[in-house]
Amino acid sequence: MLITFVIITILYLFLIGFFVLGFDKVKDFRLQDIAPKTTFTVVIPFRNEAKNLPELLQTLLNLNYPQHLFEVILVNDDSEDDSIEIIKNHLLINETKNYNLKIINNQRHTNSPKKTQYRLQ
Repeated sequence: MLITFVIITILYLFLIGFFVLGFDKVKDFRLQDIAPKTTFTVVIPFRNEAKNLPELLQTLLNLNYPQHLFEVILVNDDSEDDSIEIIKNHLLINETKNYNLKIINNQRHTNSPKKTQYRLQ
């Protein structure tokens, strides 16, 4: 019984070592240089997010994707802080970039927007 256990353990360790050596020989996959062509829109609602907006905007600016192929729509949900000013200042500072960013205001139809039922037209 002990001999069987030792033999199985040695075979198991040999098999694991064989797999490790085999995985080291596999070449890394490199995607060919294919030009991106997919366009998309990122919609980001915000309310009183002045402290988080600079980092968010910088992250969007640093995306590794052609900036003419995507747009960012920021939806202001009645912010009471200086979120809009932060966004506008960020756009002024980075105006040399082709940055497709729009700010729109949320249009509320009732006093309880979570209960509002929107109908597609």
